[in-house]
Amino acid sequence: DEEQPVCQRCARAGRYCDRNHAIQFRHHSLTDEHTSNSPLNLDPKDALREAEVARFFHHYVSNLASWYDLSDSVRHFSRHVPYEALSQPLLFNALIAFAAIHLSRTKVPSLQARAERHHARCVQLLIDLSSEQVKALGGTALAALNMATLQLARIVNAAFGGWLTAENCHAFESRLEKWHDSLPAHFRPYHDSVEGSGSVFPTVRLLAECHASVAHYYLVAKSIVAMHQAEEASAQANLHCWAVRLCGIAFGYDTPAVIVNWFGPVSYCGRYLQSELLQTDLVRKLQSYKRETGWPVQRFVEDLKRHWAGDSR
Repeated sequence: DEEQPVCQRCARAGRYCDRNHAIQFRHHSLTDEHTSNSPLNLDPKDALREAEVARFFHHYVSNLASWYDLSDSVRHFSRHVPYEALSQPLLFNALIAFAAIHLSRTKVPSLQARAERHHARCVQLLIDLSSEQVKALGGTALAALNMATLQLARIVNAAFGGWLTAENCHAFESRLEKWHDSLPAHFRPYHDSVEGSGSVFPTVRLLAECHASVAHYYLVAKSIVAMHQAEEASAQANLHCWAVRLCGIAFGYDTPAVIVNWFGPVSYCGRYLQSELLQTDLVRKLQSYKRETGWPVQRFVEDLKRHWAGDSR
């Protein structure tokens, strides 16, 4: 339909953009960036000879891979993906783009252009994939299925599909609690305290990062079910308590992997916080984590504020 997106990325970055004019085809001469000697086109092992590319790769391995291993006991993204990337240009450019954009949002803003180039290379490689190459990538692309994710997915599908009703909520709740009760004892917190946390939220400590993600998904699932029960008004106190606990778990573990995984759950559950003091502390925490992780949290901070103000649009 030739509609142009309203993204403003060029304007914010101070780049010239002529998208408001008629579409034009321009012929460009090859620059170093697009030649066969560019890291974008080199074999991954050859590209890593460039110091900056090696730094990006190291940043992914040392700092970012663990974000995606939260619910994977095999630690696929830490142990296997870097090795696979050395022989797969598509995966390699994806890792470099991820590392570069993270560094651009946390330390060096000028690296955004570098991240965008590697991302564009990924898109090009995806377009060029043959059907056989797609099949070969299957093992790399699939992540381990996590039962906590499955439980939440079933409830989300029911809620947004329109068939989670006051009549069948108790069946979903019963299955959720049965699964939660079946978890090993070491999934439970070993410390749960309000005092001495340095925050208005409680401190909830668990043994492993994946235990925190399981607890987060469980609390989100409980909240969704509660919102669809007939006694919705009486659920508000529970929703508040579960939101407080969700935050206490994240702040108690306080690692990038747990925090990044928590952003999604808190964007939903956080709206049910009823205390202005807790709301203020949550916004402060989110903004501090934006600086640490580079995650664009402002959108759901604004969404939370709208809900707290009574505007649920």
